[in-house]
Amino acid sequence: ALFAGDYYTLTAPNFPGRIQSASEDQQDLVQYTLGRISFNIFQPSKLVCTLRSVRNPVKPRAEQTKDGKTTFSYHLLLDITIHTPDGDLPATMINEAHCYEHSDVNNRLMVTFTGGTLMPADELVNDTAKLKLWETAFQGAYKKADEERSYLGWILRYFLKILLGLTMPSDNNNSEDILKNSFHFSMKRSPTGYMDVLYLDEDLRITRGNRGTIVVAERSSPAVLEQ
Repeated sequence: ALFAGDYYTLTAPNFPGRIQSASEDQQDLVQYTLGRISFNIFQPSKLVCTLRSVRNPVKPRAEQTKDGKTTFSYHLLLDITIHTPDGDLPATMINEAHCYEHSDVNNRLMVTFTGGTLMPADELVNDTAKLKLWETAFQGAYKKADEERSYLGWILRYFLKILLGLTMPSDNNNSEDILKNSFHFSMKRSPTGYMDVLYLDEDLRITRGNRGTIVVAERSSPAVLEQ
């Protein structure tokens, strides 16, 4: 029960590809391209994004494991600003996942990612000019990416579809269960990693992922990302 809650991360992602600012007073900015932060799934991949915060709501699910353990939704909500030539766009990228306790290793949770969504932030949806800019920035982005994709890129994409059951986003996300002006991908055969819970109390959670990444998260209180 203590594991569930609404968390905000205090540590920034440390995967390769972070853009280093040339300005000394902007060294604390956490920036990646849209492609890098989404594993080259969301387009246009070369747009620069500033990561403002990462939220992690953890909720118990009705579904249990085969040995009767509770499973939790474990979505990562990345609040980002997408920088376009014509202006900045606030957005949210949701990495959808669930987790469950490992049957043999204490304090270890298995994490399975199942898909993701890129959508305009609420403040943008209510701003007609910003929403028009969003539509312009993403218009035909996936068709253009397909036209520019190399043979090697097509082969890689084919194998990802076969291995992961990956359904890619497109320019025509008109399904009723997907918000207008958003883009979604899903995985039927999702990869599973794990994280070890190193510390947990009513206010703080510290975990170490299977790649050694330490993540410090605070419960219920918004936080500014630290390097």
